[in-house]
Amino acid sequence: MPRKKNPNKPARKFSDIFSKYKTYDPEEEGFGSPEEWKGAFRERMGLSEARECLRDKSPRGVLGVGASATWAEITKAFRKRVLEVHPDRIAVTGLTPEEAHRLSKEVVAAYSILAEEFGK
Repeated sequence: MPRKKNPNKPARKFSDIFSKYKTYDPEEEGFGSPEEWKGAFRERMGLSEARECLRDKSPRGVLGVGASATWAEITKAFRKRVLEVHPDRIAVTGLTPEEAHRLSKEVVAAYSILAEEFGK
């Protein structure tokens, strides 16, 4: 049975509802294109800082990928590993906040080094 419209209630459009919320503006926010976003990501975790964070560890070992891994495999491993060690998931993983922060920073550092290696 079809729903009856209430004649006393004005019709609402999605644009009216959506206009209340702030939307992303690349001119105002700054990261317009993916290339700009990637550049900003590398500025936050510079290559020298990433190498210092990993010290003697292999970036591929941190992510758990082999020496012949493709970029798609590295990205998949990065996403999986970040979810495992993310500080917001300490209740599930059983890590302390300090361990989770340190491990997530290592994972991001490993990904930054490999991204530079692959030219991404």
